[in-house]
Amino acid sequence: MNSINNNFQDVLDKDLTEDEIILALLRKDKMTSFLADNISNKIYNLGFMEGADADKLEYKQNKWKKLISSAFKKDFYRGIVVGLILNSKHNMMEPFFPLQDFPEQSLKVQSITEDLEKSYLGLHHLRKQTRKNRKRKYITS
Repeated sequence: MNSINNNFQDVLDKDLTEDEIILALLRKDKMTSFLADNISNKIYNLGFMEGADADKLEYKQNKWKKLISSAFKKDFYRGIVVGLILNSKHNMMEPFFPLQDFPEQSLKVQSITEDLEKSYLGLHHLRKQTRKNRKRKYITS
């Protein structure tokens, strides 16, 4: 009986692969904390949230959680998260790891990553604005 519990715990502790996460998203599986945590880890490993102080880190984590949660409800966000997971699987920066071996490029990569993160996290607001503008256009025409 104890070996069964140990095997079950091994399964629970296992990280999901990018392919398993993408499959779960495409099948429109229900969100579980295990799946959401695996997605968060993959996104974190892309370099987002790096170098943030405690307050900023908590703010960014909450924004990412909201985007991940939305991926289980709306196709628009599901597509964004699938794209992020594909970037995790096929990381173009991998040939330059560890980045500390390339100090000049490391700062540039960090700047680009921060800009990309802002763009991703700003999509929710941008999408809301687009929908509001579309409604106004129909009302005034």
